[in-house]
Amino acid sequence: MKKYLALLLSVVMVIGLLAGCSGGGSQPQGGGESGDLGTDPYTGIAYSSDTEYDYLYSEEITSMNYLATSVSANQKSLANFVDTLIEYDNLGNIVPDLATSWEESDDGLTWTFHLRDDAKWYTCEGEEYAPVTANDFVKAARLVADVKFDSDMPDMLTSYIVNGSELYNGVIDDFTQLGVEAVDDYTLVYHLKQPCAYFLTLLTYGCYLPVNEAFYESCEVENPTPTINDSGEEELVTNEFGTDYDKILYCGAYICESWMPQEEYIWVKNENYFDADKVYITKINGKYNAQADSIAPEMFLRGEIDSCSVTTNILDEWLNGDNAQYVHQSKKLGTIMYMLFNFNPKMEDETANEAYRAAVNNKNFRKSIQCGLNKEYTLSAYDPYFAKDRVANLMIPSDFAMVDGKDYVTFGNLPELSKGFYDEAKALEYRDAAKAELEAAGVPLPIQIPVFYNPSTPNMDNSFQLIEKQLEELLGNDYIDITVYAGPTTNFIGEVRRPGKWGLYEQGWSPDYADPATYFEPFGYGWTFGSQEYIEGDEYKTGYIYTEEDYANNVIDDEDLVGAPQMVFNSLVEAARAEKELNARYELFAKAEEYALEEALLMPYQQYNEGYVASKLALFEAENAMAGICAYKYKGMHLLEKSYSMDEFETAKAAWEADKAK
Repeated sequence: MKKYLALLLSVVMVIGLLAGCSGGGSQPQGGGESGDLGTDPYTGIAYSSDTEYDYLYSEEITSMNYLATSVSANQKSLANFVDTLIEYDNLGNIVPDLATSWEESDDGLTWTFHLRDDAKWYTCEGEEYAPVTANDFVKAARLVADVKFDSDMPDMLTSYIVNGSELYNGVIDDFTQLGVEAVDDYTLVYHLKQPCAYFLTLLTYGCYLPVNEAFYESCEVENPTPTINDSGEEELVTNEFGTDYDKILYCGAYICESWMPQEEYIWVKNENYFDADKVYITKINGKYNAQADSIAPEMFLRGEIDSCSVTTNILDEWLNGDNAQYVHQSKKLGTIMYMLFNFNPKMEDETANEAYRAAVNNKNFRKSIQCGLNKEYTLSAYDPYFAKDRVANLMIPSDFAMVDGKDYVTFGNLPELSKGFYDEAKALEYRDAAKAELEAAGVPLPIQIPVFYNPSTPNMDNSFQLIEKQLEELLGNDYIDITVYAGPTTNFIGEVRRPGKWGLYEQGWSPDYADPATYFEPFGYGWTFGSQEYIEGDEYKTGYIYTEEDYANNVIDDEDLVGAPQMVFNSLVEAARAEKELNARYELFAKAEEYALEEALLMPYQQYNEGYVASKLALFEAENAMAGICAYKYKGMHLLEKSYSMDEFETAKAAWEADKAK
């Protein structure tokens, strides 16, 4: 659920999944003649005989506990180690994986899955440990539903499964009452609280993966002692599951053979995997380097690695030189990046902090930024040629959620809002109004706005510098003073976003399931995606106070919210979530989105792709999944003899889109 992209723009993804390549300039070929190994169906480029994929990464894995972590840098690895009940083909169709078939009851409350009987668990040495059974899913669900397990995505399961919330919140303590049942070793049943049209897509998220109970118990620590974690806090580790590559089992396409943090990791094909004939890349070698973005292109040109991101500082040189035959754009992802205001600021300078707090609670101030931000200009740091294609003006991308052939983005007033708010004349009007109101309240100007970029995210620093330049030149540095800082490459979220040190923040969200609700998740109570519940002013509250009954009925999922005021935005989202008829549901979500945008509570900024890359990966063979973790899988992908050029990429994309439309 909490896919913290913070940025989810991590280079592990940039150069790890869709940005693979080999050679450049005089690009080295594979380990021999391609012979009759086959060709990419979309371009005719030959498959490579070299089946080892080498790349650099700059954002380290922090946990292998796939039931507890929703951090994308972790999920990108774990998706290749442990399989899901269902997965997607390269056109986006749901297909069997660990489940061979399934049925939904007439009332939509019971889902029965029939598991394959040839899926096995393996150790990191490749030794068979046990069959994968329905009991493994039951054990996993019970762990996620246990508050002591400390999963960061429990509501992805507990909000849907019978007695999930009651167990998590301690209302009941008998975990056999959780609505996940093993009828026999290969028949798994989920009992839902209410019908859920998108339930299958939920199953591709980490909290629905299986775990072998005997292995999990073998990871228990007999005499645990407190240790200091990366955040400097004391913690007691009672179970070491997921703390290292030998502390998990594997039932997916790859086994992690070695992992030395901030050095390297090595994955090898699981030769005993039930679907091994669809795993074409036999070994994946990741080398850590904090400066991966800078040094990868030269290593690529020397044939030392199979992947590189072509950043904007070298893009012209590549596109206008011999390397043009290797560089191309990336596929758009479901990830939307937002430019967020901070309604609960905790900056070190108390005077500046309180001035910012007053400003961000002034609607005219927020609107001046919203209407003043020239996204196409500031996104040119990521893509100087097609920046307009990256601009996002809505919370949810097109082609994500459909009902009766109608796209969610066509509901309500969203078509008009999709045109964006950029209007310099209006921005200046809002600025003048905000200035007068803030000065009358004794708020000192200019408003200090600290922004932090993640050094491991290509071109993010340049984008923020353009934001600083463009907004200050338009609105005046006597009104705002934007300062750009480099954040840490490790634990960026924990050290920057969650502590609230910032004034503007670019944060991404990837969908967890195929319904508009998923994009509203991070803007709920308790999240630090701007902390909108801290906004001041009675006009942002409905006047309703949450009750124990709301908590019992899952209207709110945190008992601490009992007695708290209901915010207008959240009330709109709650109404949409409660509506089950899809057309009406989409209308209500559109209404909630319209409110958030019109009030400038948040600003959609860009629909993420991985920029320009040179890639030997046949990326249109990858699983096409906007939601969940399946898009991170290497299964099904070949390495090509050469990277796509821009023209070859466009040819492949057009052919792939034609296949999807059939």
